[in-house]
Amino acid sequence: MARLTSGVDEVKVLLEILKRIPYDRKISSTELLNMLNNSGISIIRRRLQRYLKAIVDNDCGVECDDSEKPFGYRKIRTVAGLETLSLDSNAKLLLNLAREHLKYQIPTEVSTSLDYLFEEGREAASSNSPTDRWIDKVAVVSSSIPMIPPKILPRIFNTVSEGLFEGKQLEITYRKIDGELKKVLVNPLGLVQQAVRLYLVCKYVSSDSIRHLALHRMEQVELTTFVAEKPANFNLKRYVKEHHFNYGKGKQIELVIEFTNAITARNLQETPFNRTQKIEEIKPGLYQLRVQMEDSVLLDGWIATWKEEGQFTKIEKTEIEQ
Repeated sequence: MARLTSGVDEVKVLLEILKRIPYDRKISSTELLNMLNNSGISIIRRRLQRYLKAIVDNDCGVECDDSEKPFGYRKIRTVAGLETLSLDSNAKLLLNLAREHLKYQIPTEVSTSLDYLFEEGREAASSNSPTDRWIDKVAVVSSSIPMIPPKILPRIFNTVSEGLFEGKQLEITYRKIDGELKKVLVNPLGLVQQAVRLYLVCKYVSSDSIRHLALHRMEQVELTTFVAEKPANFNLKRYVKEHHFNYGKGKQIELVIEFTNAITARNLQETPFNRTQKIEEIKPGLYQLRVQMEDSVLLDGWIATWKEEGQFTKIEKTEIEQ
């Protein structure tokens, strides 16, 4: 996490605070503290409260409701453009598509640090003009059954992020799937989202094997002073692609599917599995898909989902020798 070390840093954090104070609702210092920490800005509560008092006292367009605790902060006018985002309609649309996509993917405790990005979009949505209510015209349809994300403690996410950012080893107290508590010292390698779960990809200090630890099962994470060691030639994106993460079966196959639904052929041509895919009409009304890919439970699920509607008449998997 970035730490405040100079006057320039203080100016930066003041701007970050201003970005996150909304117009349409009050926000508490605790909410702001969590949003800043989740964004990688390390600041203690007392210092944040001092900054908030300075912002309110120095006519920066922010008011404080101190009629009850916790105090609430809200913007009352735009501040000289430095802390605000000026977005065109295209950017607003993409941001709100992202917001809808993340709604059931990332825990609220983590995603609130991005709230300020969507502030301008929410302002437009509150307008009475029908042409301004474009935000109501954005929706995302999930390709899987929606699930509620597991709860991740902000302090856990913050420390894991700090370990990855600073390249330091982490000492993790982790509850295994069978309920057993285990304390491990790990070299953090990357953060991976799979459906609604967030995993830390890491290597135990005492082992060479790569592990995946779910953040919601972590009960305590401590940042150490030891420099994390990264395996030679390790690349997170390549690792996830080659191992299909937690869903892979560990082997490459050639998949052959024959089917009679012309719409399925069109859909697969528009969105192929990969560049090895070939589709041909082997005889009138009968199509053949041929592709090399990793065998996985995701592939089995896709076949089960589309077998009837796609009118599959033949499904064949042949393992490819490595």
